[in-house]
Amino acid sequence: AYEDLHGTSPENEETSVFLEAKLDDLDIALQLIERKDAYNLADELDSEYVQNRDLRLMFLRADSFNPKHAAKRMVGWFEIKLDNFGKSLLVHEITIDDLCEESRKMVLDGTVQILPVRDSSGRAILCSMKFTHHMYLTNACRRLFFYLCMALMEDETNQRLGIVAIRGLHDLNHDLSPFEWINLFWCSS
Repeated sequence: AYEDLHGTSPENEETSVFLEAKLDDLDIALQLIERKDAYNLADELDSEYVQNRDLRLMFLRADSFNPKHAAKRMVGWFEIKLDNFGKSLLVHEITIDDLCEESRKMVLDGTVQILPVRDSSGRAILCSMKFTHHMYLTNACRRLFFYLCMALMEDETNQRLGIVAIRGLHDLNHDLSPFEWINLFWCSS
């Protein structure tokens, strides 16, 4: 927990040999997953998108280069993307134009924002201070968080260092966010 809180977790040295070996391992791990309907659909629609090296590295980095975990995350990501955006956007980068008016309003009114500074460890900061638990139940919110997380993950530095999420302490017992939070540290006064 100390390493996660302070951003001092050791980074893997990403040599080309290391990366290629992990990408090969990811391919094997993906083949071993039996139920992956959205992943298979995406691969049929646009295999270049699904096989994109940068996309796959993003999932490997998210799971400290554990190919089995990265494969599960990638398959789940395609399920979430299909559920939230449909088949027509499954193999496309989600843009702010793909969000509904309610989602865009949450960005414009400051409900959710990516701060223009990084923390002391160089991590990007996602801040959502006005949220209440009922907001997580909306499709607009789930789509917005998907979009923001993907926008953050386009930056390789964010993939390597991670991001810090600051969330208001409204309704702590109802965290229904659409993403798995590995370590959440609640700070209050």
